[in-house]
Amino acid sequence: MNNQRPFLKTFKITETKSSPIIVSIVGMGGKTSMLFQLAEEAKALGKRVLITTSTKMWVPKIQQYDFIDLSGQLFSHISSEDMHAGIYVAAISDEQRNKIRGVESETLQRSLNKFDLVVIEADGSRSKPLKGWRKDEPVVPDFSHFTIGILDITCLKKVIDQNLVLRLELFCKLTDSQPGDQVTLDHLAAIISNQHGLFQNAAGKKIVFLNKAESQDTTKQCETLAAMLPTHDIYYGSILNKQISQQS
Repeated sequence: MNNQRPFLKTFKITETKSSPIIVSIVGMGGKTSMLFQLAEEAKALGKRVLITTSTKMWVPKIQQYDFIDLSGQLFSHISSEDMHAGIYVAAISDEQRNKIRGVESETLQRSLNKFDLVVIEADGSRSKPLKGWRKDEPVVPDFSHFTIGILDITCLKKVIDQNLVLRLELFCKLTDSQPGDQVTLDHLAAIISNQHGLFQNAAGKKIVFLNKAESQDTTKQCETLAAMLPTHDIYYGSILNKQISQQS
């Protein structure tokens, strides 16, 4: 597969008339990578991009951003006129865990007009490939224009257990599975389509991206899953390799 296309354009995010455009990212197996992929593409278009979280995320590497404000004030010391194209990270420092956590929703909404694109990491998975969601998750701001759900296609055929899944009991209830079962396409379809799954609490247009489709086998698995859910907007490919496709 050699479909290197801009994710922003393929998802039709840049066609949105709103300013700023608000994108929330949920799921497992590539949220942060997608976050910065979208940010880099927007920066290349001369946009001011805000990166933040509504939960917690790892502190970004210094080469991933141009400006950072971990005071919780969201660049209040800089006027809109003085903000140039680039990637702005804003959150509150959680030094004990080398993580950052989100600012207050009211603070975020007051500062939105300084940016052209706002990308929010809105879900946590503790680095596990699968999870079950509590009722208060994901934490998607209701003013989001897009909710992008990430799934790792390479979790197929892996054994469902505590090492693979965050909140195993909730996951098994969601997918009608048992500990010790192998992950199937039906399980992933349930995660996408069930109202208590990936898009619980979603806002705006819902987009699925099946990540790590980097071989002929994984690509075929993605195509099969997309065919199982014809009413969903499903893309697949590799964030790492900047590849994206959609079944026609």
